[in-house]
Amino acid sequence: MSYNIIPTHHFAKELKRLVKKYPSLKTEYSQLITSLEETPQLGVSLGNNLLEIYDKSEMANIKDHFIEEILQELGLN
Repeated sequence: MSYNIIPTHHFAKELKRLVKKYPSLKTEYSQLITSLEETPQLGVSLGNNLLEIYDKSEMANIKDHFIEEILQELGLN
């Protein structure tokens, strides 16, 4: 089965900000994409074939309402 990894606008914006702070993140993100292509089940299932993957160094938890807002923006909720 083939999967597409589509980052949200919010994710891309945060990634850009964090790459400025942590330059190695660019390589780590590339490695994450490769890992996800090899093992698509990584992360926490949000349902509808969506997965939650994040680094806890910037944010201890992702609140449910934040996830719901992103899903609404994408028209998936």
